[in-house]
Amino acid sequence: MKIDLFKSKPIFLAPMEGVSNSVFRRVIAKNGGIDCVCTEFIRITGKPGSRSKLTKDLEKIDGIYLSVQLMGNEPEFFPETANILLEEGADLIDLNLGCPSKRVNKHGSGAALLGDLPRLTKIVRGIRNGIPNHTFSVKMRAGISGTENLFEILEILEGEGIDFLTIHPRTQKQSYTGKANKEIIAQVKDFVKIPVVGNGDICTSEEAKAMFEKTNCDGIMIGRGAMKNPLIFREAKEFFDNGVYQKSNDFEKLEILKNYANELVEYGFSERGTIGRVKEFSGFLCQGIGNGIDLKQRILRSQSLEEIFEIYDKNFEFREFTLQNQ
Repeated sequence: MKIDLFKSKPIFLAPMEGVSNSVFRRVIAKNGGIDCVCTEFIRITGKPGSRSKLTKDLEKIDGIYLSVQLMGNEPEFFPETANILLEEGADLIDLNLGCPSKRVNKHGSGAALLGDLPRLTKIVRGIRNGIPNHTFSVKMRAGISGTENLFEILEILEGEGIDFLTIHPRTQKQSYTGKANKEIIAQVKDFVKIPVVGNGDICTSEEAKAMFEKTNCDGIMIGRGAMKNPLIFREAKEFFDNGVYQKSNDFEKLEILKNYANELVEYGFSERGTIGRVKEFSGFLCQGIGNGIDLKQRILRSQSLEEIFEIYDKNFEFREFTLQNQ
């Protein structure tokens, strides 16, 4: 059954490789403001493996839609996988046309498909025909090195019947350098009739609002901005509704980071795996808190979870002392 995400202006948590596991999605969603969460991409390299392996990260969150992203370059293998995922609880299927990784692109997947339109057409047509009664979206870059064939790609995607698209207005070549060009999103919105979700460089509630106002997009998707401020979704919704919002404080942000570490362990991640994910999250989150540079460096140098938790506790004590004496 197709879902209607666009009754209001939805906010999506973006798919992020190595980040958007079910624990991360759950910890971020607890704070409110999210309408749809997206999984890390599932790589399609042949016929689906075991159903349990394919669906191990499909944890649903009450009241929030779950989008599962697929990536690959072999058209014949997408429909079966998409149907299994939908049977197991996914609300919609998304196709990755945006990953700029050279490792991914050298295999003709992700953003590389924007340069292979016959193959792209076969993949999109296969998924659409395979899941005709379910919501199917695409997340894409603006092009490979430029936007020369952007509108041709949009015609293909809309013509093949996708339900909506998310556009990150950098090219594959740009990766994450430079600034996201909102004008490209506005042009895409003007060109297509389907809903458009704007993505890229949304790290504050003000930037979230500006994305809507400058592009006329139908929804927004936040990725790295959620790692810098995991409460951005709640703040943005409050800002949209009231014109003002209560900014989160350092205590709230650090508590989310600590909860994330604890829940990774409870879920079954190894200590080494947990430390790596916590350090990555910390690298972004510490950019926006007091004493952040020092805190980030201490966390990055840590060798155990016990050491990381000691750092958290000492930083809380430091922040409490600072606030009490201001």
